[in-house]
Amino acid sequence: MKIPFRIKKISHRGGGKEASLQNPERDWLIILIVGCICIVAASAYHVYFYNLVEAGAFYGGDETVKEEASIKLDTKRVERAMVQINEREKWTEVLSSVTPRIIDPSR
Repeated sequence: MKIPFRIKKISHRGGGKEASLQNPERDWLIILIVGCICIVAASAYHVYFYNLVEAGAFYGGDETVKEEASIKLDTKRVERAMVQINEREKWTEVLSSVTPRIIDPSR
């Protein structure tokens, strides 16, 4: 597809008001140029931030984890969660063992 690029031809407004409003060659060229600019800008943005992440500038690349930090767990909450998980497992077994009573409407 050959697109001739002539500024004078694109900006030409001959033929009255309707002819200047309906110029598909100019419109598609503008869409193509804007699209290409957006793609190049997005690519440059992603390459820039990819290089920053690779260098360790984000996500706490210089921070180290402290070995001495202790995590306190609330055992009552953990036990309640385990009870709920066990109840769900029981319901799953019950529901999978019961055959559903569905009447086939096509018969």
